[in-house]
Amino acid sequence: MRKLRLSSIALVIFLEMLIGFTVADASNKFTVIGEWIVVDAGSQTSDQSFAEESDTDAARDKQKAMDPSNYSVAITRKNPNENGSPKNVTIASSTFIDGKVTLEGEIGEATEVEITVQVNDEQEISTSALIIGGGETIAFALIDHVDSSEDQLLLVGDSRRAKDPSTKFSISGVYESSRHYTSNAFLKATVTADEYHPDGTPTQLDFGTVLLENGKFLIEANVREPKVAKLTVKLGNRYVWGTWVVIEPGAEIAVSSQGPSSSNLFIATADRGRHAKLYDSWRSSDEYLATLHQVRSMPRPMGEPDAGEEENNNMTVSENISYVKPVKGCEHIGPYKVVQTISNATAEPVELGERELLVEKLRKIRDDALIAFALNSEDPFDSLVALELGMKNHIMYTGSIEPEDVVSLYDKLANVLDDDVVARRVQPPRDRIAKDIARVSNEEHRIPGQKAPEFSLATLSGKDVSLRSILEGKELVLIDFWASWCGPCIAVFPTLKELHSNFKDDGFEIVSISVDDAYEDWEASSLEHELPWIDLGEMQGYFGGVAVTYGVSGLPTSFLLDSEGCIVQKNIKLDELTQLLEDRYGASTTAN
Repeated sequence: MRKLRLSSIALVIFLEMLIGFTVADASNKFTVIGEWIVVDAGSQTSDQSFAEESDTDAARDKQKAMDPSNYSVAITRKNPNENGSPKNVTIASSTFIDGKVTLEGEIGEATEVEITVQVNDEQEISTSALIIGGGETIAFALIDHVDSSEDQLLLVGDSRRAKDPSTKFSISGVYESSRHYTSNAFLKATVTADEYHPDGTPTQLDFGTVLLENGKFLIEANVREPKVAKLTVKLGNRYVWGTWVVIEPGAEIAVSSQGPSSSNLFIATADRGRHAKLYDSWRSSDEYLATLHQVRSMPRPMGEPDAGEEENNNMTVSENISYVKPVKGCEHIGPYKVVQTISNATAEPVELGERELLVEKLRKIRDDALIAFALNSEDPFDSLVALELGMKNHIMYTGSIEPEDVVSLYDKLANVLDDDVVARRVQPPRDRIAKDIARVSNEEHRIPGQKAPEFSLATLSGKDVSLRSILEGKELVLIDFWASWCGPCIAVFPTLKELHSNFKDDGFEIVSISVDDAYEDWEASSLEHELPWIDLGEMQGYFGGVAVTYGVSGLPTSFLLDSEGCIVQKNIKLDELTQLLEDRYGASTTAN
């Protein structure tokens, strides 16, 4: 009996150990399943849904011809190696079989991983995920376009990237489009936020993208401080719906439909936190709710222009002409004629329709609430987020607040927020608005008869060149602002090259100033078009010091200067420039 009892006890201990090992083992396991979907976007017609694209002959042929060995899948995590630098470690791998793949493995703790599909020797596509373990299953889909290399690898249903529970936020809900051309099967939701690096250059924070599953989605990620983010629903690259949300640690935001299903009206709400506090500041007011009810009870006009879009044919037009005197040293240019067109309606002004007036009233209620929140909140983060949400809703450009007042509010916040927050979220947008204010003023003063501002910029090789040095020994200098993405700018290069070749030895010079954001874009485009003149750049877009000083708000913008640095003409047309040069130097005197 004693032996039997000992054996029983030993068996119990063994079973407990076995169960313990099994439970521990199960708690570390994970499964990742994937599906490969071929889409023939080239076959799409205006009334064909995205889902139908995956059922075309081309899509089926490609799927049948797929070689699974060419579509391998790997799950990797970064692991510090001996010298401390990151090293990718593969924790699971497999290949697609009949368009599907399953990967299984074990993980000791919540781990950020990359799911990568190797399409061929040269192309791979990946997405990020957080594997927690505990027997969880993560799903992804490879959207393979027949006629494009822009394939997509998307998590399905859930994107859980919140590794730290103390800073986690979540956005979830159901979105189903009622548009006849939109397939709910391929809708994807994305959460992003705009910010700046400490040096002032803009960046975008990506909090996750997920393919909706039966219209449902969940995005979880970490955020260390309150900020305004954009929740966007797209079909491929086509925008379908979006809204601004306020994310912060602990935020739980839900998306749901409001009103009849045919209205396609969805909103993002929260029970607590800054999202609720800010949106409720106007959305729950009696005036807003009453006005919103009126708007929704009115039919939206279809096929007819709004009252505000009708023409007023009883209108007279007059011109107000004034002259701006040249500055000292530019008297030879003569006064600049300014023509201001004034329209006078002889009939009653056309008024907005009732519905349009109500929509405008809703906007005004929202803008006033956000501005009051930004101005009066005791919590500086409340003020900052209210201001950021207001700026996303264009409060400055609708006239709800003056740009100078926005700058003042940013200056106030710079004195009470941490230096790191100021560097990333206060100083850069504040400086940009201040530069826009200066740009508008400068644009009015950069006219013929005025002096061109001095500057010094670098060439592609890094050599600094000043305007003063360029003007030495030259009779006429054309300053041409451009960018690699500006088609009209590049379209005039052939003619400018011809003029430069014909008249460069007679005293004519061209200086191009790139307003690209990246040196690589400027360099590649300059080399591609083989610019033969002085090619300079400052790589700050429209916010570079020279672009702002010259009042450049659009491209192309050009200034023709004389040897004294006086502006002779602004935005001179090519035929006028050609005629001017030929009148001055003779037709093609040094043509090759």
